[in-house]
Amino acid sequence: MKTKTKGIYLTTAMLFGLFGFNVHAGDVAPNSNFTIEVACGSIEGTVRSTASNATIISASNFCDRGRSVSATAKAGASGTASITFIGMDTVDTSVVPPVDASGRVIGSGSVTIIAPSTGGDTNTGGNTGSNQGGNTGGGTTVKPNPSKPLPEVVNPNDKRSTNNNLSTLILSSGSLNPIFHPNETNYKVKLSAGIKEIEISAKAEDNKASIKGNGKHSLKVGNNVIEIICMAENKAIKTYLIDVYVDEKPTTFIKFDEEKLGFVNNLDAVVAPSGFTKTVLKYQGIDVNGWKNKDKTIVYLEDEKGEKNFYLIDEKSNKITSIYQQITINGKIYTILSIPNELKNMKGYEYKKISIDKQEIEGWRFKDQYFKNYYLLYLIDGDGKAMLYQYEKESKTLQPFSMSAPLTQTTYEALVNEQEKNQIINITLIILVIISLSSNVFVYQYFKKKK
Repeated sequence: MKTKTKGIYLTTAMLFGLFGFNVHAGDVAPNSNFTIEVACGSIEGTVRSTASNATIISASNFCDRGRSVSATAKAGASGTASITFIGMDTVDTSVVPPVDASGRVIGSGSVTIIAPSTGGDTNTGGNTGSNQGGNTGGGTTVKPNPSKPLPEVVNPNDKRSTNNNLSTLILSSGSLNPIFHPNETNYKVKLSAGIKEIEISAKAEDNKASIKGNGKHSLKVGNNVIEIICMAENKAIKTYLIDVYVDEKPTTFIKFDEEKLGFVNNLDAVVAPSGFTKTVLKYQGIDVNGWKNKDKTIVYLEDEKGEKNFYLIDEKSNKITSIYQQITINGKIYTILSIPNELKNMKGYEYKKISIDKQEIEGWRFKDQYFKNYYLLYLIDGDGKAMLYQYEKESKTLQPFSMSAPLTQTTYEALVNEQEKNQIINITLIILVIISLSSNVFVYQYFKKKK
């Protein structure tokens, strides 16, 4: 029988003190089994679990949104034992379209290991749990305070150091994301194609602690998880996880707008737009990955600059027809289309990359300074209709373009003022011309009389 308390399962034997001492929920005896359960929230996909100061016996490997995952492990001899759940091939369904959540910590929980004692209740610990996935995962009930480290050893007579923090974590290639901090134990690193090895140099805050995992690690294409374990003097363990993603060079290419695009082979971290199902396509007799919905087929390609995007492909002609990106403006989702070369140089407009909510897309800017806040975009609406749209960057409004320049109250007043100014200048010039002519006539009459 198992009893659940604050998101953590403990065996009844442990709760009722069969080991001859009182135990609070979240306290376990050395080498005892415990189970951690974490809510998935809006995360969906395959997950893995990792234990610190414990050995995993069994664990869930799939997170179903709205449900939970659990793992059972055997605790170590002393200190704090914990289990962490990490997304492997997961997506966050709280946004549309869903975004990649691979490598994200879904949640974690820990228990305090208390050695048997005959002196009554010596427990000063408890259970902790955390959700590091923002508001997308349910997490466990209690969240630890990073500024107040949990006690690793509860025996007041044990004077050994409990410090199992790293002071530095240095890589030979790439950069840690997030930036290293002793209390942050999960990191991501992205590396370019062709890198087959990485060297890790970690140092402990306490010179009495030991480190496992330093040195060179071989890498494969895709995800590589590296563990760096720091063991305190009292044998308490902290595990730092580094998820290293190595890119892969394309081997099959296709042309679009006179540019060579390569089919991306490694799709571990790729999340297709909502409504598309993965499939296998034939291109020049070679199997390539693609996705389909009811009327479109897309592939994932890398351009000559190394930028990756989805592209629309015509299966009959085996030709790319456009880039396929989606953008949300005023709550509506639009598909971004590639602009044909013959339309890029429209009279009165400047073709350029436009940034909308940190997303860069192709478009045009009005050359007339009166309309400097207006842009033209080439989009497909929710009904599948492709057309030009007029976007105003300050108000962030979008409307179909009518081929007539936008005219706001401000620009109208500016035009009126300009017109009035021109009229004043014209009247002034006319007066000066009249004065000049009058002067010439006067001079002519004066000299005529002299004669």
